[in-house]
Amino acid sequence: MKRFNVVLFLMVLFSPAALCAGETSPAISICGSGDNQELIRQLARAYEGHQPGIRVEVPDSIGSSGGVKATAQGQCDVGRLARPLRDKEKRYQLSYKLFARSPVVFLVSANLTSMADISAQQVVRIFSGKMTSWEDMGGPAAKIYIANREKGDSSRTVLEKHMIDFALIEQTVGKTIYSTPETVDTVAGHDNTIAYAPLSAAFHNPKVHVLAFDGVIPSAATIAAGKYPLYVDFGLVWRADIRAPAKGFLAFLETSEAKAIICRYGAAPVVAEKL
Repeated sequence: MKRFNVVLFLMVLFSPAALCAGETSPAISICGSGDNQELIRQLARAYEGHQPGIRVEVPDSIGSSGGVKATAQGQCDVGRLARPLRDKEKRYQLSYKLFARSPVVFLVSANLTSMADISAQQVVRIFSGKMTSWEDMGGPAAKIYIANREKGDSSRTVLEKHMIDFALIEQTVGKTIYSTPETVDTVAGHDNTIAYAPLSAAFHNPKVHVLAFDGVIPSAATIAAGKYPLYVDFGLVWRADIRAPAKGFLAFLETSEAKAIICRYGAAPVVAEKL
């Protein structure tokens, strides 16, 4: 009889109902691009502050395409993108929300803070390997190290669209980095290095220095005024059966608090249609 009671106790303890009773708070998963990873994490913390018992998980980057696929397959509640949906992705029948635009900026390491501006022509010369010393730009007599992005990256696509000469470079130079957080970390950790990335990904990093482009300072204001031409769209996607807590997060993005956070990260909030 005692053995029966022990077995019965263990069956109850590890039954689905018992496990559910011991679950942690409900979690929302928002997966995808590294471009808006840090911004979404800050927005998630703010949303959690208004929703006790709800946890928002923002995993490391799997790219915009990865976020779309994972959302379509039900592996996460919301996918984060640094671009609009592509035509071939529309077969998933996901809803899309554009919530912000971030300047794509040129970052240099903190030892180059004396530099203020870079021109489109200088960008082409650097990334084509024709300019190899910072001295040619009024900087120190030091080699230029380059952190580049792969073809198809959202920020690189923006540069290729707005700088034809950049798009026509047959073979760019430098080390290819495959995520935005790693790109920012590379610049932050290595002197005399340049890269490009969304401003929101590096806005609060004291170890990188942001350059003006063709004399225009990248900011939400210069994007809104049409003065800064390089920017990337930040969007989110979800399925029709989205859960209520995740839908609440999407609605939170329309609040003044969320828009203030977006602005603090150098991006411009975009007013979207109500859900």
